[in-house]
Amino acid sequence: MKASPLTTALLIATTLTVATSLPAQAGESDQTQGYTVYSQNPFPLSDRLLSGERIHSTGNQEMVKADQRAWLQDLSNNDEVDLRTECSEHLGEAGATPKGWLRDRMLQCFSGRKYVSAVGFDGEPWGEISWDMWILGYANHGVRQVDYLISMENITYFSLPGKTVNWAQARFDINFNGCSVQMNCPSQTDLSDTVLGWEVRPSRSLTFSSGNSIGSGSDFRVPASLTMNHRFTPAASDNLTPSMQTGMFESNIRFDSAGRTVVGRDYGSVFVDAPLVYVLSLSEDAVKYSARHIYDAQNNPERTFPSWVGKTVPGGSMQDPLTRLTDQAKISENRDASIKVCKDVWGDNYAAGGLQCDEYPFASTYQGGKYGPDSSGGLLRFSARPIPGDDNNAGGGSRLGQKFYWENRILDGEAFSVRIDP
Repeated sequence: MKASPLTTALLIATTLTVATSLPAQAGESDQTQGYTVYSQNPFPLSDRLLSGERIHSTGNQEMVKADQRAWLQDLSNNDEVDLRTECSEHLGEAGATPKGWLRDRMLQCFSGRKYVSAVGFDGEPWGEISWDMWILGYANHGVRQVDYLISMENITYFSLPGKTVNWAQARFDINFNGCSVQMNCPSQTDLSDTVLGWEVRPSRSLTFSSGNSIGSGSDFRVPASLTMNHRFTPAASDNLTPSMQTGMFESNIRFDSAGRTVVGRDYGSVFVDAPLVYVLSLSEDAVKYSARHIYDAQNNPERTFPSWVGKTVPGGSMQDPLTRLTDQAKISENRDASIKVCKDVWGDNYAAGGLQCDEYPFASTYQGGKYGPDSSGGLLRFSARPIPGDDNNAGGGSRLGQKFYWENRILDGEAFSVRIDP
């Protein structure tokens, strides 16, 4: 898997700096007491350098690329997607929040340029160090594990005139919190090293996993909310204040053993914050009737059956989502309720000419023809309509099941929305 040039990240990535005035105020996390804390405002110091003074810079991009290629080749879930390259095309999102950019339920990335001002005990700045922070996260459709590749690249630092900072022996410490007793928690000693150590080996990895028979419910779910803290500790010989950013990166994950009949593969993991949106297009011939039916149900419910004044149909947003149903007996009951509407409106021969009774919300959701009304006070917030069988199978068959439910490991009760594109 080829990594993208890091110079793009250097130019575009979001910058964060350390506030140099006071240690953390009361009310902030105890973890930051005695540390200078990160702020959103730059603290430019390079303009104080005298002419001819150098800024140390580490150009280790080729080393990083080689490390990443080797690491990815060893992953049991070696995806063909070049996450690093795709993330470079979404740097605004990748650095905007601690969750970064979620490509889907299997891939997460975080990227941003970080700045720390070395501050003396007297509150005066001594210099500055900065780097490109990269985190690539890989969930797994087949194994209960999540892998992270953490990189600190293009490290740059300088000392102000009259000040000397032992940058090489200062330390960067990275720590992931949130691993539970239901998980196999990795050693994190490799994430603590001197600045020189990070320059020599800029990429480190972590793997979180969980046993196949551990967790809640019949599908053995194990959720976890991981947060990453980042700390800069000056060398012992320097009279400088340490710095920290808590919650620099966040990753909410879930392990499950739902089984291949539910999600295609027995075991796996996902990033649960990735949006779940099932998309069909009105302009795609294979599903144009399915798409039109859903579009009408969401936008023109008065054109749909069963008909009633003030009718609304769910699924158009996560404020009124659909939730997956995996019980096959209940799915059949939903389908039977929709077929009854097709017969009542279009007659017993509604299927003549190869038509099928299409239902929305899908029979495989708790909002279907039987269980939707049961959970909404009897309101018939669904629609049934005869459409060509091939179209019905394409729009709500394998594309919904194997492509959407399975590849995203959507379990019973998990919410998603449906969008119809032009």
